[in-house]
Amino acid sequence: MRTPIAGIRAQAEAALVNAQPDDAQRALERIARSTQIMGDLVQKLLVLARVDAAENTVQLSRLDGVEVVREVAREWVPEALSKGVGIGFETQAAAVWVMGDAQLLQEMLANLIDNALRYGGTRIMLSLASSEQGATWWVADNGPGIPESQRAAVFAPFHRLTGGVEGSGLGLTIVQRIAHLHGAVVSLGAGEDGRGLVACVKFPPIPACAPQ
Repeated sequence: MRTPIAGIRAQAEAALVNAQPDDAQRALERIARSTQIMGDLVQKLLVLARVDAAENTVQLSRLDGVEVVREVAREWVPEALSKGVGIGFETQAAAVWVMGDAQLLQEMLANLIDNALRYGGTRIMLSLASSEQGATWWVADNGPGIPESQRAAVFAPFHRLTGGVEGSGLGLTIVQRIAHLHGAVVSLGAGEDGRGLVACVKFPPIPACAPQ
């Protein structure tokens, strides 16, 4: 928190002492960007706190993953289009059942989409499948991807790729912790032809005794 606050203060002081309109305008633009970054950090910290607090209280119910993913995708379409990115959705099943908390799963998927949008590319594809081993969700993009040597490290809090875009460094941490609450496993891999990034979330099978 201290770093973005210090940056905003320095930029504001520079704008106050500089009488040139162009310089003041650039300083104000940097202040706006810094406050946006700080707002994102605060929001992610609040989400992380809620996820950690839910560890012993979360109640999982039988949910249709198709409906969860479709709803989140619809919410993100306007922002994606504003950045020239298309969002696609595909599944071979009419329903893909999981035991989950709808709000937490929506937050997990939103962070995966946000991560894909931040790192470029022109297409994001959301897909689901179901088998006897459980449900699987994928979020794939055609951006620059993440080197294999760094894929494990990006789940650590505040970890950011060298030369990457600005961000809180908490998105994938939140994804992993929400997955853990659902008994699911998150993995990262390369997309088609080794390009882009594919985030895969594997859910355990629903117990036979689970309520309908």
